[in-house]
Amino acid sequence: MQKNVKKYYLFQFFYAMSFAFVPFYVLFMRDRGLSFAEIGICASAYYFLFLVFELPTGVIADKIGRKKTIILGTITKMLAITISLFSFSLFTFVLAELFYSLSRALQSGVGSAFLYDSLLQLKDEHRYKKVQGVAQAIHLAGNTLSGLLGGLITFFLNVQHVYVMAWIMAFFSFLVSISLKESLVKLEITSTITETIKSYGLHTLNSLRDIAKNKLIIWAIFYSTLIFVLIRANLISLQQPLLIFLAMPVFWFGIMDSVVSFGSAIFSYFADNLEQKIGFKKIFILMPTACFFSFLGMGFFHSKIALLFLFMQMIAVGLYTAIVRGFIQKEIKDSTRRATILSTESLITRGGFALYALLLGFILEKFELSSAMYLTSGLALVGGLISIISLEFLLKSSLKANTT
Repeated sequence: MQKNVKKYYLFQFFYAMSFAFVPFYVLFMRDRGLSFAEIGICASAYYFLFLVFELPTGVIADKIGRKKTIILGTITKMLAITISLFSFSLFTFVLAELFYSLSRALQSGVGSAFLYDSLLQLKDEHRYKKVQGVAQAIHLAGNTLSGLLGGLITFFLNVQHVYVMAWIMAFFSFLVSISLKESLVKLEITSTITETIKSYGLHTLNSLRDIAKNKLIIWAIFYSTLIFVLIRANLISLQQPLLIFLAMPVFWFGIMDSVVSFGSAIFSYFADNLEQKIGFKKIFILMPTACFFSFLGMGFFHSKIALLFLFMQMIAVGLYTAIVRGFIQKEIKDSTRRATILSTESLITRGGFALYALLLGFILEKFELSSAMYLTSGLALVGGLISIISLEFLLKSSLKANTT
């Protein structure tokens, strides 16, 4: 089972490399004839479809196993990239988004559950935050390298070839996934379709009850949604329009993404150490604060100075997965429902961004880029204040309950 952790690191690297097209996807879609509004529709379609797929895929992972679910995710990723390469209309791009969302849903909560259960079997689950931080750092290192290679490919060839490289990396992640060892010991086997449907439905209901009973999990899902929306608002909706506004060469799209990913990898690697040093409450304050100043600066400065504020995104991106997922993992008591609970969290976070992506697409089409930046900065400020105040209230209530 110890080999699982090392293979998971390798899988994260190649899987991250399969997102090589992300820093260039706006340019790619624009070259294929789509408007900013249509690109916003594609982004929203991805996240709305994710809402459909996320919870069922989490249940499937709890039932058939983490390994098979991860393998299916890599296969659908290759299919999605293939469709993108042959897309020239809004319809076919939305079709590609369907498979991208299915692929991501098959990976989102499952990967974390796979890692935690592997550590659980080793009786080493207390190291989850550290190991997840390293895994996320490796993932971001893959993002860094893919951004650099993508920039070189666009310089010497064109954006289309970046998608080809992404497909190859998805294939490598598939090869690693089939070598993994299943981490969930108790796999439930049902004999008929009716029994399977009833079993899946009951499992989902019990998982939702586990969430409803734990106020800290509910809070963590709200906080996770806030940070996820802020991170994705930059990565998916605003970073590339900013670089277009600043008239940056296409090659620099990959370089900028690599710089942010590299810095994020450092924060991710030391996330556990940082939390131990400053405390978990301060680290929860740090993420929305960094996003607030980042978007505020990118909206205010209409020159390359804005790039300095773009780099502040690396704080939230690097800390998010290890800290927030680590917090939720500790609150989950039943590992047989772990993937379903994590998938529920992913469903809500991505649902939040699906709505926000539509709004940002409209603002970018009708107003200035700075308007979208200021709006997102305000979201970071208000959402951050609400989340921290509510956490303080929950912790005090929990302390009173334990002392009475």
